[in-house]
Amino acid sequence: MNIEDWLNKHGIDYRQRGAWFQVHCPNCADDKYHGGIHSDNLTYTCFRCGKLPFRQTLEAICLNDPVAVLDLYHVSKKETYYDYTSREPMNQTVRLPINTEEITEKHKKYLRNRGFNPELIACLWKVKGTTDSSDYPWRLVIPVIYRRQTISWTARTVVNHPLRYANCPEEWEVGSIKDALYSYDMVQRDTIMVVEGATDAWRIGPGAVATMGATITDRQVSLIGAKKTRYIVLDPDARDKAEKLRDRLRMFSGRTMIIDIDEKDPALLKNEDINSLRRLLDR
Repeated sequence: MNIEDWLNKHGIDYRQRGAWFQVHCPNCADDKYHGGIHSDNLTYTCFRCGKLPFRQTLEAICLNDPVAVLDLYHVSKKETYYDYTSREPMNQTVRLPINTEEITEKHKKYLRNRGFNPELIACLWKVKGTTDSSDYPWRLVIPVIYRRQTISWTARTVVNHPLRYANCPEEWEVGSIKDALYSYDMVQRDTIMVVEGATDAWRIGPGAVATMGATITDRQVSLIGAKKTRYIVLDPDARDKAEKLRDRLRMFSGRTMIIDIDEKDPALLKNEDINSLRRLLDR
């Protein structure tokens, strides 16, 4: 979906001049078309207010309509992907756990208890669930998506089970989970935020990617290095790993910065801390 599709779908009044889509600015409440959305680089500039955060401003333009906000996460300037599979695909489609279906109320309760919006997680990150009829019972099935295709998955238990995460067996995969960065397809700018787990990426939102484990492969480093501005947000006890990753990224142009957090896990950050991280991604 491009920006014109989004504006038309949600009935937002605009005037188009080349790559610019001019709208009523929600910041200065103008009655003309002072706000400008640039469709090529996805930036927002008002003739009166200057440059404003893209995503927050468009959320205000659509009056925070939940459907429009969800659609906004899928707005992209063009289809740009990187080929980061290190081996030939073993399968055309990934094999999922038996009876993988939509999440149930039990899954939703688990997500709510951890501070997540179940509907948003299911819609935006395509998360499914299993029940006791599955070979991986009572888990959230979290797909790793590349070019809009699930290449692998991990499954998080929602009950008291000693194995919190179960990864997709290699023979079921289309591509290795460690050849990818979770949520990488959702990075639409030249800024990236690196975390360890999928729930950390959920908490921060699109623009955050997860290495899916403490070990970071050379292929994952290359994907991170392809972005000009890179933030590393790992657990406080993983400071040495963050510094090693920063050192591995020195070969790439751009900037790499480590962000220290007080919580033991990014998924546990308070809303004000998350908002601060989002502002970094939206610059």
